[in-house]
Amino acid sequence: MDQKHTEFSSRFAIDPVAASAMGTDALRHNFHVEGLFQPGLVRLTYTHYD
Repeated sequence: MDQKHTEFSSRFAIDPVAASAMGTDALRHNFHVEGLFQPGLVRLTYTHYD
């Protein structure tokens, strides 16, 4: 069985000045992680934030 069970993504940090200039759509695009819980799939997201 050749099915992909793990996905990995990396998100880089955004400086506070750039984040304060973003609207709702831009903030959602940069910070919202969609589809975290799906049966049979491990989705990993590494963020460069403490």
